[in-house]
Amino acid sequence: MERTVRPADAVRGKEGEIRRLIDTYGFIEPRLFGSAARGDDHEGSDLDLLATIPPALIGKISLFDIAELEDELQAMVGGPGRLPREQQHA
Repeated sequence: MERTVRPADAVRGKEGEIRRLIDTYGFIEPRLFGSAARGDDHEGSDLDLLATIPPALIGKISLFDIAELEDELQAMVGGPGRLPREQQHA
């Protein structure tokens, strides 16, 4: 799906909604990175969000959960995006 607005513009005003969606899947500390975070994104850029898997959920969040969340995020912001994960160590 080709994005018709810059990712930074697509998320503007939806930060709370995006955070709540990410929270419902058990992720914490969502962060924007990449071209949108640097301010050099364009209409064809994808949206790069990084989220942390808390120690209590390591091994409990499946790839299907992650794919479903990415699909919901893409629908919310109207274009491609990806959600790399990092594990929080206890």
